[in-house]
Amino acid sequence: MKDLNWVNAIKALCIITVYFAHAELYTEFTIMPINNIFRPFYVNAFFLVSGYLLFRKQLSFGIVNQDIKAYFGPNGGGKIMLENILFKLVIPTILFAAINYGPKVLLRGNAFDMKSCLMDTLGGCSLWFTCSLAIAELLFLLILSTRSKKLWLYLVVSIVCATIGVSMEKSGIRFMNSDDFPWFYKNALMAMLYMALGGLYMRYEETIDKYCNVYYMFMLLLVYLGVEFIIPDCASCLTSMEEMNILGVIVSVVGSYLLIRMCKTLHEYNLLTFIGRNSICFYFFSGALPITMSSIIGRFIEKSSIVCMLSVFVISLFIGLVITHILTKYFKFLFDLRLLKMKQHVSCMSG
Repeated sequence: MKDLNWVNAIKALCIITVYFAHAELYTEFTIMPINNIFRPFYVNAFFLVSGYLLFRKQLSFGIVNQDIKAYFGPNGGGKIMLENILFKLVIPTILFAAINYGPKVLLRGNAFDMKSCLMDTLGGCSLWFTCSLAIAELLFLLILSTRSKKLWLYLVVSIVCATIGVSMEKSGIRFMNSDDFPWFYKNALMAMLYMALGGLYMRYEETIDKYCNVYYMFMLLLVYLGVEFIIPDCASCLTSMEEMNILGVIVSVVGSYLLIRMCKTLHEYNLLTFIGRNSICFYFFSGALPITMSSIIGRFIEKSSIVCMLSVFVISLFIGLVITHILTKYFKFLFDLRLLKMKQHVSCMSG
C-alpha cells in the first residue's frame, strides 16, 4: 500500500518525544509544561496509527472478502499478517532485548542472571511497546478470523479487552512474580482500544476531517490544553504505565487527532520520513541510549539540570539516528529474517 507522509511524520514525532521523556526520566529533570502537552499522545498516537494501518489493509476489498481458508492460505491476508507479527515484531523484540540485556545489567550494577535474561527476552519483559503491539495484533488477528466486516465489532471487543486489562492491573494480577510477564499483555489489552479507534478513524476519515473545521479544531485544542494544565491527574492515559480511564482515553484521542491534522499539513521531510519508517529501530534504543548518556554526561554536568537533560536528549537521538542508519543499511535482516532467505535466493539466481 502507498506510504502515507502524515503517518511517517506522526511515528517520527512520537519516537522523538519518547527520547525526550526518557532523557527527563534518567536525568531526573522534568519540564512539566512540555510533558503536559505530549503526555496523552506520544505513545497512544502510535497505537492509533498502527490500528489505522492494520484495518486499512485487513479490511481492504482484496482481503476482507477472503473466506477463512483463503485468509490463512498461501498469500492470504491472515497468513501474511501472522508472518509479519512473527518476523517484524516478535523475533526482533527478542533479539534486541538480548542485545540490550548485557549493557542494562552493567549500568545497573546487577549480576548476570539467566532467569532474568530469559524473562527479558523470551518472556517479553523488556521492550514493552513492541511486546504490546505484537500481542494486540495477534488478538486482532484472532478476531479477524471471524471474517466479520463490521468495524464496530472490533471496537466493542477492544473496549471489553481494555476493561479487562485495567481490571487485571487494579487487581494486582501477576504471573511469575512479574507485572509484565508474558509480553506486557495488560498493556496490549489497553492498546487494543486505541488501535480499534484508529481503525474507526480510517473508516470515517474523510467525514471526520471534513466536519472538524478550524473552529472545531480550536475548541478541541482548548479542551485538550484545559484538561492537561488544569486537571492532568484526572486523566490516566499512560499505556506504558498501564494507566487508563475514560477521561484519559478521550484526551488521548483528542491529542492524537490534533497531531494527525497537524501532520497532514506538513510537507515531506526526509529526516522525519526516515525516522518514521524506522521508528521500531529507534524505539529499541530509546531506553539504552538515554540511560547511558545520562550516566556519562552526568559526570561532567549537574545531572538534574536542563542542560544535562537536553544534552542527553539531543545526543541520544543523534546516536540513535546513526545506529539506525547503519543497521537499516547493512543489517536490515535484523528487522525481518526473511530478508536473509531472499538474499540467498537472489545470490543463487545470479550465480
